[in-house]
Amino acid sequence: MTHIGGKISFQALDFAESWKMLDTKEKNYAYFMSKASWAGSKILFHELSYESPALCCLLLAFFQQDFETLESSPGITKKEFIAFKNYAAGFFSNFSNYTSFGHSKFTPAMSQDRFEAILQSHPDSQKEGSLYRQVF
Repeated sequence: MTHIGGKISFQALDFAESWKMLDTKEKNYAYFMSKASWAGSKILFHELSYESPALCCLLLAFFQQDFETLESSPGITKKEFIAFKNYAAGFFSNFSNYTSFGHSKFTPAMSQDRFEAILQSHPDSQKEGSLYRQVF
């Protein structure tokens, strides 16, 4: 097993201007192709590892909040949150917790306790009935 460490950069994509240049037919095509692509891709989580579907649900629920709120959670260091984001980025880029080449498993670059602390720091972690609470 390897740890996902180092720095992975995140880039916000702004397609507002490009989107305005599309006609209705092109917008519908782009929208429904992306919806179909994401819907069909979910089977890959089941095919790649036993734990991938649950990790996918957990990470998607976690990132429903904006990054500023999540990063400013008390008791979580900036370094820990970067390691957590790196793990999530690696997970979603590979569609599992295995590397795309070599089929070796990777883990977060932190202890299990700290990983759980980040998950429990989510604002919805104690909110009864929240999507995050249902997943976690």
